[in-house]
Amino acid sequence: MAKLENVEKRLADLEAQMRRVKALRAKTNQRKRRVLREHEKRRIWVVGGAALAAMTNETVRDMIARELCKPGVLRDDGVDPTIFADLLAGSYVPTGEEIEARRSMEMEAPAEADTGPAAALDPARLAAE
Repeated sequence: MAKLENVEKRLADLEAQMRRVKALRAKTNQRKRRVLREHEKRRIWVVGGAALAAMTNETVRDMIARELCKPGVLRDDGVDPTIFADLLAGSYVPTGEEIEARRSMEMEAPAEADTGPAAALDPARLAAE
């Protein structure tokens, strides 16, 4: 009888140990999946940043649009590849020329604002804004 009790106790201990090992294995796999997800997010951010930087060049946009037009790259849902190239960058990204035009406008605006408080109250200027 004592032998049977000892065997049952050892069996229960082995089953408990197997449950602990299984739980540890599941926890390790969960950590691996979380690390892979974080790594994938980092990769997406890096690629997205590079895409945003590249999309400012009109030539690069055209190259990407031509690449997306190739058969098998996108599903044929009737999507305009140039629009998709803009969406690929996350949203509309201004071209280099548009950025330069905006910068020149911003540089002109502070020069006009430095004329003093009397100029700020000018009705013609307020109507233009």
